[in-house]
Amino acid sequence: MKNVKELEYVIEGKEWEKLLDESFKKNIKNTKIDGFRKGNVPKNIYIKKFGVESLYRDAMDLGLDNAYRSVMEANKDIIPVVEPSVDIKEIDEKHIKYVFTVITKPEVKLGKYKGLGIKKEAVKVSKEEINTEIDNLRSRFAEIIVKENGEVADKNTAIIDFEGYVDGKKLEGGSGENYPLEIGSNTFIPGFESGLIGMKTGEEKELKLKFPENYTEELKGKDVTFKVKVQEIKERVLPELNKEFFEDLGYKDVKDEKEFENKVKEDLTKRKQAQEEDKYIGACIEKAV
Repeated sequence: MKNVKELEYVIEGKEWEKLLDESFKKNIKNTKIDGFRKGNVPKNIYIKKFGVESLYRDAMDLGLDNAYRSVMEANKDIIPVVEPSVDIKEIDEKHIKYVFTVITKPEVKLGKYKGLGIKKEAVKVSKEEINTEIDNLRSRFAEIIVKENGEVADKNTAIIDFEGYVDGKKLEGGSGENYPLEIGSNTFIPGFESGLIGMKTGEEKELKLKFPENYTEELKGKDVTFKVKVQEIKERVLPELNKEFFEDLGYKDVKDEKEFENKVKEDLTKRKQAQEEDKYIGACIEKAV
């Protein structure tokens, strides 16, 4: 394509030797070879053990910015529209050759781009969308607090110790201590999380379950017993719809729930209008093309 250019730049001689030296100084800091203190290995010994090739990657990175700057200064008539990609075509002890693939503005011949017959859709925000957005905002600012006197319930986080047993033997990888498990997250096998509902802090219980058929080959369909102890129960407490909450959201002028709903509706409308504008522009470009 006419708007894709490949630009080469070579670093060689003393300049490339200097970059290899800088790469060596960087790599030697964390290198230990028997008979030498860490970071004090002579360059010839280092290269004998690891090869000069081990210095290429860092030397390549160290020279990249200067190579790109130099090649663009030499081709000032080429203006990239996106960040160029770079390939290393040649590299050895004596030189490195970078190849930059530069994309410039394409030459475009305009066809018909007016009167395409595409219309914007009218934007509407429903009461249900407003309520959903308010629920999302409250969830974002929810506090996690310890449930002092209560039982494990759906959506609570139970801090548990557990041990699993299959065929009377302890299940490898099937135990944990102070594990935070959100009830309803379906993190564990079916029946585990629901089996914790109703338990209190300090309570112990045995859950007799079965691994599902879509589990690992060695465990699918097998009976398993989990010994579980609830160490702590935590619950999410949603913030009240009050002035403090409104201010946390940046709505300093909102005083009550009605004004808050109107503000949420306004924000949702702007968001949907922006989405519709993007959709409209995309449809226009697609048809014009």
